Amino acid sequence: MRRVGTTLRAARESARLPVETVARLLGVQADELLDIEESRATPSMALMERTATLYGVSPSALLRGEAQSSPATLLFRSAEEHRVDIGDLMRGEDLHVLGDFLVCASEVDTLKSTLGMPNAEIPSLEPEDLTEPEWQQGRDFAERTRQLLGLGDTPIPSMRSLLADRLGWEIFFVTPDVLSPSIDGASTIHPRPAILVNLLGGSASWWRTRATLAHEMCHVLVDSRQGSRPYLISPEGTLKHRGVWTLVERFRGIERRANAFAAHFLVPRRSLFSLVSGTAADSEEAIHKVCGHFGVGRQLAIRRLGHEFKLSTEVQTQMLAREADKSHCSEHADADVEIGLRRGVLRSLVRRALEADKLSPLRARAILRVPMSAPLPDAIGGGPPMVSRAHVERTQALRDELR
Repeated sequence: MRRVGTTLRAARESARLPVETVARLLGVQADELLDIEESRATPSMALMERTATLYGVSPSALLRGEAQSSPATLLFRSAEEHRVDIGDLMRGEDLHVLGDFLVCASEVDTLKSTLGMPNAEIPSLEPEDLTEPEWQQGRDFAERTRQLLGLGDTPIPSMRSLLADRLGWEIFFVTPDVLSPSIDGASTIHPRPAILVNLLGGSASWWRTRATLAHEMCHVLVDSRQGSRPYLISPEGTLKHRGVWTLVERFRGIERRANAFAAHFLVPRRSLFSLVSGTAADSEEAIHKVCGHFGVGRQLAIRRLGHEFKLSTEVQTQMLAREADKSHCSEHADADVEIGLRRGVLRSLVRRALEADKLSPLRARAILRVPMSAPLPDAIGGGPPMVSRAHVERTQALRDELR
């Protein structure tokens, strides 16, 4: 019991979080948390799991002391360095979803290693001094990345396929009913590149998904490789309305650079000029051409046209205000996503590992958070409950009495 309390205290202190903040995020009283840290009380399994998720690790990793160097802990520490209480900045539930994203990315990495699958590919941009002007840097990084990947100036048919199938990165999708709409996405490079997309417009708004994936791609390629930032969160909206978010992400230009990268990666300069040649840059025809050809949204298309054709801010505002007479088709390769952290790639890998006899049904349940009293999902081959619900209830009642 003393080891558990000492470990929990070390994790909290490594994150530089006050007892009151962690207690609030865990939904317990500060005195109760202090009793646990000082080994005067024993935490429930539910509290241990919630604590581990907050730090972005599994319960077993938490007990091994791995929370002290987890990406989530480094984010908390970064916020503290800028005198920001991240518990006030974000909802506790959002922090748990983001932590769970890191847990799932780690589980995927372990399963892929167990199955002997190849490591992810991370194109090396070798960024030098990440200083202003960020927009030009984002453009340059986008052009260099296209060159390294041999993409030329052609449109990208599927960002999801490029990142997941070609580069071996992990992509997870959630919806605003799970993660606050104030968060557009997140990414990590540890233990392997992984991106979380919040489907703010639903999966049918695939052009927004593509922009988010390109934005987070920049974070992984450039920002996450700067040593102290293996994990980044991208707030939704313009920098003008983000305020303190710029402090949490350490450098004010990080988001501007990632926005520029996404815009130029999806809509390369030379092919944009070629596409719009002979068409008025401020016309609906030009906007529709850019949207349709490059698979981007109206706002991104207008910003790219405005930037390359030197359209004034006033003209761009007028273009944005016009009511579009056409819309994207809802069918697209990047609209085909599976929603949920423990669906998609993680569930698929669990099934493969079970079939290869490299994963026990008990461990599969732990990874997918399937209770012992529930059957395994048919999607991973199915399986009966390991214990009855009555047995679980009796065991829990006994634990409560012992506590």
